[in-house]
Amino acid sequence: MLSEKHKPVILVVDDEALIATTLTLALRQLGLIAIAAHCAEEALRLVSQIISDILLCDIVMAPMNGIEAAIPSLT
Repeated sequence: MLSEKHKPVILVVDDEALIATTLTLALRQLGLIAIAAHCAEEALRLVSQIISDILLCDIVMAPMNGIEAAIPSLT
C-alpha cells in the first residue's frame, strides 16, 4: 500500500465518460487519488485548481486534443 504521507494525485482526462470513470475508480482502488475530467477544457480548469502528479490523458479528443490540454499543465 502507498504511504499515507503523499498519495499521488492523478488527473484522468477522457471524453468517453465510461473510460474516464473506469480508470478513475481503478486508480482509487490502488490507493491513489484520481480525479476525472471528461474533456480537455474541464481538465484545464482542474489543473488551475489542483496540483496533480500525473496527467493520464486521451490524445484523440475534440475540439481540443489531449496534447493541447497537456501542454499548459507542464508549466
